[in-house]
Parts: sequence; structure tokens; C-alpha cells
Amino acid sequence: EEGVWFNALLPHEASEPIRVRILLATLLLMAVSLFAVWGFARRISRPISAFVDAAENLGRGNATELLPETGPTDMRDAAVAFNNMQTRLTRMLETQRNMLRAVGHDLRTPLTSLRLRAENIQDDAEREKVVSTLNDMAVMTEEVLSWAKDASGTEDVATVDLGSLLESIVDDYQDQGKKVELNPVASVTVAIRRVSIKRAVQNIINNAVQYGGGATLSVQLKANRVCIHVDDKGPGVTAGQLENILKPFVRLESSRNKETGGTGLGLSIADTIAQIHGGTLVLRNREQGGLRASLSLPT
Repeated sequence: EEGVWFNALLPHEASEPIRVRILLATLLLMAVSLFAVWGFARRISRPISAFVDAAENLGRGNATELLPETGPTDMRDAAVAFNNMQTRLTRMLETQRNMLRAVGHDLRTPLTSLRLRAENIQDDAEREKVVSTLNDMAVMTEEVLSWAKDASGTEDVATVDLGSLLESIVDDYQDQGKKVELNPVASVTVAIRRVSIKRAVQNIINNAVQYGGGATLSVQLKANRVCIHVDDKGPGVTAGQLENILKPFVRLESSRNKETGGTGLGLSIADTIAQIHGGTLVLRNREQGGLRASLSLPT
């Protein structure tokens, strides 16, 4: 009747072990709970993983799609902010590239015109000075444009056999009579921008040949990374030079002669290319003498 409690007893045989039922029920409850936690964790971590991948691709200059602006409020706000940042960066980089292309195109014409006019100068000494200055300006212009092109990361990524690439580079130098050698390299395949990495390695070798009299290349495999070492037997550099050597227009040779000191962009270009690939370029003095440049790339 209403207001009357109904009490009941569930019979339990003393011979039946209740601990087994408690253990099974507990295990079943834990399994269900763990599955539910795993599902929620996956739902939360999926947009975070997509966010990390998009940021990594953007940092390497790879074309990436906009993040889906869905999920919890905080993740949706983060995706909106990231998409806006990516759009602005892409627009800014494209504007800079177009400007540099226009500047490069516009500079070539007046430089050529000035050189033709310089050839008509009667004074031989004065003509040589003017022509030399114009040549320096032309070389500097081409270096800056090449640097901007390499920094843009517009080249497509391709799977390349690193050993074969380094062998072809070393063969080119040896054909020119340069002291460049390559230690035996194990077969390793990497996803890189082939032309850019070739340019970076060549710039490092040029620096070693220019200041160290030659270069010896070797490859070291590490966890998820491959490191290209370029060693020379030169005098090395001071601590102050090591801090600034990768900056644009910094030259180790104290004179302003372009023939002996270059433009000061070679190692800076190599460093920029390494960063675009998610790698690093580190220079340090060797204990046995000389300088080691280590170009590290993700595999």
C-alpha cells in the first residue's frame, strides 16, 4: 500500500564465491569507463594534432588547407586565429615575392644600360672601375633574388636519395679540380626540395673551399634526422664570428673584394633553406682544426 516499504531478501548460497562476481563487475565497469575516457581523449586530441600538423607545415612553407573551425569553443577560437594568421602570412609573403620579382626585373634593364654606357668611357682605368662596380651590383642583385626565392619555399617536396645527390655534387666539384671528397654514405631517402638543398650544400662547400682549402662530406643518421657534415682544414673562426657568420652580408674575409670574400649571403641562404625544411645549420670549430658545418634535416 502507499506509504508502506517493501523489503526483500536476495538469497545467496554460501558455497558461491561472491568475490568472483565483484571482480568481474569491477573489471567490466573499468573497461567501460576506460573506453569512454579513450573516446573523449581522442575527440579532444584530434583537433590539437591537426593544429600541430598545420603549424609545422606552415613553418616549413608547405601549402596547407585551413583548419576546420569546429569543436569546443576554445579550439574553435584557436582555429579561427590560426587561419587568419596563415592567410595574412601567405598574403604578405606573396606580396614580397611579387615585389622582389618586379625589382629584379626592373634592375636588370638599367644595369645592362649602364654597362653599355660604361664601355664607351675613354679612360681605361675609369672604365674598369665602373664596369667592376656594375658587375658587383649585378651579382648582389642576383644573390638577393636567389635568397628570396629559396626563402619562399615554393619548390615542391620530392623523395630523393641523399647519397646520390651528394655524389653528383661532389663529382661536379672534382671535375673543376676542387678538393672536395665524400665519405661512404649509406642509402637514405629523404623528402626535400632537391634544388634548394643542393644549393645549400653547394654554398657550404664553397665556403669550405674558399677558406679551408677543401671540403670533406659525411652523413650521419640519427633518430628521425639525417645530418650532412662538411669539414675543412682551415684555421677555423673566432667565437664572435661563429655568432654572426649565418647573418646576411657577413663575410669572413676582411677586405671588400667580391672575388675573395663573396657577397656574404652563401651561408645565410643555406641556413634559411635548412629552416624551411624544419632543420638546422650549425657551425663549430673542430678539435683537430678547421671548421665543421652540420646541416641537419628531418627524415
